[in-house]
Amino acid sequence: MTGRAQTLVVLVGWVLATAAPSSAQEPAASLDALAGRVHIGQVIWVTDATGREARGRLEQLSRDGLVVKTNGSETFAAADVRRVRARDRDSLKNGTLIGLGIGGGMGAAWCIGALADDSGDIDAGVECAEGLTVFPGLGALIGLAVDAAIPGKMRVIYQASSSDGAPGARLLVAPLVSSRVKGVAVSFAF
Repeated sequence: MTGRAQTLVVLVGWVLATAAPSSAQEPAASLDALAGRVHIGQVIWVTDATGREARGRLEQLSRDGLVVKTNGSETFAAADVRRVRARDRDSLKNGTLIGLGIGGGMGAAWCIGALADDSGDIDAGVECAEGLTVFPGLGALIGLAVDAAIPGKMRVIYQASSSDGAPGARLLVAPLVSSRVKGVAVSFAF
């Protein structure tokens, strides 16, 4: 393996090994604090006080409430908003680097195969140059495409708190009455 190829392999390995893990951010406790975490036009999911969830693009945000464009425009007062969720934007860097690393490994294998061929039919230097440029490039493109196809993780960016400061939890009890069933449905939501 040439000095350049070794440098590339070491560099890719170093980047992958030193990637810093990210930590989750706590949900905002007020709509004012939500302003830095979401932008106008972003797709969000809003859960209201009745438990109904609406998905749409954020049109307006203030301390008094928010407006989401669904089929029309839905306005939610701050007191009625229980939770707001959004998808994180996934960096395409990790998929690209993983693809680059896999392609680099395939290119190195191609080069080793070319060097091991003693038939004299191929020029090992040309094959190594091709393998160490084409395979990493294709690997990076494939890794980028795969990473772009995977949506980001859904996370809670706003969670209303109850009046006593505890996270919003509730116990729902509802009667079940029909011609065949009589009873009580109990559900706990948080």
